[in-house]
Amino acid sequence: MKTVQPRSHGSYVESIEYAANVINNDLNSFANLDIDDIPAFMLVLLSDGAPSDKRDEDKIRRRNAVCRLSQRLKSKLTVYGMGIGPVGADFQQLKSLVDVAKDQGSDGQFNHAGLSSAELSTTFSTMATSMTTTRTELLSTKPKRPRTEKRFNMRKKYNDVELVPLRRETKNVSRYRYDSRNR
Repeated sequence: MKTVQPRSHGSYVESIEYAANVINNDLNSFANLDIDDIPAFMLVLLSDGAPSDKRDEDKIRRRNAVCRLSQRLKSKLTVYGMGIGPVGADFQQLKSLVDVAKDQGSDGQFNHAGLSSAELSTTFSTMATSMTTTRTELLSTKPKRPRTEKRFNMRKKYNDVELVPLRRETKNVSRYRYDSRNR
């Protein structure tokens, strides 16, 4: 593994646009849900170096694809870039895509895992933890519906001092009331 070098082609544009289409199709199936009820998404970009699609047009297309997803999903999207390769490999484009997501209100993180299997394992574990954290935060910020407390009007039993509830219920109890009509 220490002698293997990145080679061949890796097109960022096609991969990112394909992933964006998959996410958008999922979002379309959630069209009838409130934005708070749709799930969180994570876009994981793995690369062994600079993209093969180096034209300015390609750079704009991949940035726009990430930007549109981030604008649509905001905090419901995490873009995770992972560079797998030796020190000195060019991950600038991967880092910039993570930065685009963060600039548009999504979460993002870049990690250069190198060639170490231990570092790869740690990075994947970090991604899983990140998704769990995102879901937890989204659930905890969802407004809680106020509980409706039942309030009973109380009356005394004829031959006892015990209080029993009447059948009428009202909202937001703060204390018991006594009904003096039935003494």
